[in-house]
Amino acid sequence: MPGTGSEFSTEEWEKLSASLPIAVSDVLPVRIGDDDFLYLGLILRTTPFGEVRWCHIGGRQAIDETQAEAARRHLASSLVQRKANGKRKEIDPDRVPDRPEATFEFLREKRDGFGYDPRKHAVSACFRVWLPENVIARPGDDEALEFRWFRFDQLPDETELWPGTSGIIYQLTADNPDDLVAYEALNARQIGHNSLTWQTPALALTAQAFLLSIALGAQTAFASRIISSVLSLVIALLSVQLMTRHSAFELADARRLHSIELRRKMEPVHQRPLPVRGIGGFRSRRLWTIGLSLFGAAALVALGLTIFFPAALG
Repeated sequence: MPGTGSEFSTEEWEKLSASLPIAVSDVLPVRIGDDDFLYLGLILRTTPFGEVRWCHIGGRQAIDETQAEAARRHLASSLVQRKANGKRKEIDPDRVPDRPEATFEFLREKRDGFGYDPRKHAVSACFRVWLPENVIARPGDDEALEFRWFRFDQLPDETELWPGTSGIIYQLTADNPDDLVAYEALNARQIGHNSLTWQTPALALTAQAFLLSIALGAQTAFASRIISSVLSLVIALLSVQLMTRHSAFELADARRLHSIELRRKMEPVHQRPLPVRGIGGFRSRRLWTIGLSLFGAAALVALGLTIFFPAALG
């Protein structure tokens, strides 16, 4: 490949890389898991020191090749998608953005805040690429021995990572300014869902009190009892569905907020609260969902009594 060193002899390439910085493009695959946490994709490869470590994807930039084109080439040479039928397909190159999101340097000497590569000084253009879960290492690739997704707060130890990989991860995650914008938007949405979650039972109880008073009233007409009981049952079902939905969205946003807090080393405001003893230890969402369901059961009983045992209601 022109510009990657293959047109030089080994001696010439070693002399060149010892004299000039080398341009490289590096790629960090990312995705959001089912648990709403950020996952990072790393390949297992052999280091220049003869060790096997987890590493980002990347390599040298060729002559007349843009940084994005180099990133797409390295991504395509390392990974493929595995389809449900067992076949494989190429990764869409458009997943790689046109411009890098960060830069990083590998030096020939160990220095805090930089990667370490005794062979050369490399200047890296870093790309973050969103990929689906069904990505695997390209079979037969000599560099990517294995590909694996790691939750960002459960990454391999530094001694298991390629020297400098943790620096690229930091550049593309903790220092990502988009995180703060997303955090503010998610926080506002989470507060909104939390408010709607607890407005639902308050409104439902008001409606249920009115409808069940009619359905169980001794002087209420037969048709009015039927209509009130049916409406009470419908409202109970709608309230349970609505509360469950708002609660699910609120909890999902809380997990994403906690994910950003951990990644940026912020105070974990949205972490799961400590357990509480006694009645306060029960989950309020679950208890209120059961309570609203009981109103539906009461409406169903009132409907049955009205139809089959009207004398029982007076």
